[in-house]
Amino acid sequence: LFGPNSGQVADILDSLSKIRTAQGLLEDAERFAREAVKVQATAAGEDHVTTGFYRSTLARVLIQRSKYREAELELRASLDIYSKTLPTDHQYVASSEHLLGEVLLATNRMTDAEAVLTAAMNRWKRTNAPAWRSARSASALGEVLYRQGRSIEAERYLVESYRTLVTEQGADRESRVKARERITNFYTDRGQRQKLEELLAISRDTIAPPPAARN
Repeated sequence: LFGPNSGQVADILDSLSKIRTAQGLLEDAERFAREAVKVQATAAGEDHVTTGFYRSTLARVLIQRSKYREAELELRASLDIYSKTLPTDHQYVASSEHLLGEVLLATNRMTDAEAVLTAAMNRWKRTNAPAWRSARSASALGEVLYRQGRSIEAERYLVESYRTLVTEQGADRESRVKARERITNFYTDRGQRQKLEELLAISRDTIAPPPAARN
């Protein structure tokens, strides 16, 4: 009906990738995401905004599979596309920046991670996105600051972002779990169990178990 290289086919492939991700079938998710990028680029061009969006989707899967170098390449490509096609303060830009910041954090490039995550956090705020989106970047930023030995700054970001992520509707499970892990590690490392218990009390039994991921 649409032909093999159409935007509609790319959209279906992107949706299949997200379904497989939700099912924990990450190898299939990556395959569908790569095909979505390829089909969309053929249909609309390498520099089309939707091609950039699908590259970001692919990067999410690659991050979950710990393929950080490949994820970084996809995210930088998406940001390059967005720089040519979107306003500076657009949620697509903030989303790719956030993911890039997570990659830089995971690969221990703390100075770069701090800069990118700060930019993402502030950009989310300027786009009037739901508060949990900027909180997600703030949580990762808090982790960066903690690893840099800046505990006072780190605590503020880790605590505030955690409170937002576990109380705001719409926050995804992965971000909530990450925020909880980060604040747990922070207070456990510092021997501040009472502070931790008081904070965790606001989210008892609110985070459902995930599907088992299969690479």
